[in-house]
Amino acid sequence: MPYTRGEVVWGPEPFKSVVRPRPWVVLSNEKHPFHGEEYLAATLTTTKRKEVIEIKEEHWIEGGAPKKSYVAPWVIITLKHGDIQEKIGKLKLDFLEKVVEDLKSYISRKND
Repeated sequence: MPYTRGEVVWGPEPFKSVVRPRPWVVLSNEKHPFHGEEYLAATLTTTKRKEVIEIKEEHWIEGGAPKKSYVAPWVIITLKHGDIQEKIGKLKLDFLEKVVEDLKSYISRKND
């Protein structure tokens, strides 16, 4: 069964020398090429930085994170369906709009 926009999943951590899973939030929807086989996702982190977006209790539709967490909208990955270990929750879609808006600000040519 495909994962949907807003679902938070455990997936691979490709940026560390020790490979271990980390949480990712699915940003893509069913229009994404190869939906059901791969997903565009942003990382969750427990490191508070000025640029991260805090996930509050009211942002969760189901599940949750074991520690205070944030989304880092500049850390984007393509997750393969087979590499996802499990779903741990789902975030509200209106919360994801803030993540997407921040991501767009990092890649938009409007400020060039």
